[in-house]
Amino acid sequence: MVWAVEDKDDSLDRGIYVTLRPDMENVKDALGDRAGDEGAVRALVSSEIDKLNAHWPDWKRVKHIVIKKSEFNKTTGMKIRRFVEDNKLAD
Repeated sequence: MVWAVEDKDDSLDRGIYVTLRPDMENVKDALGDRAGDEGAVRALVSSEIDKLNAHWPDWKRVKHIVIKKSEFNKTTGMKIRRFVEDNKLAD
């Protein structure tokens, strides 16, 4: 889920955020035994986002990454609820 903060008081919090839940099967394929290490998972996700950011202009780049372990809060139609604060926070 991608969202933005436009806090004019604190420039460190301003920018585009991505909240994601990694597919652990793909993470295990990429990292092997280190798949349980949160730092290794974060490094893998950061490297993939950096590859995407390289092709985008500055104003479109993801500045902050939030990794969730649990499922997103979803509607009965199994769509992610975008305006629920729990979906923006890590657990």
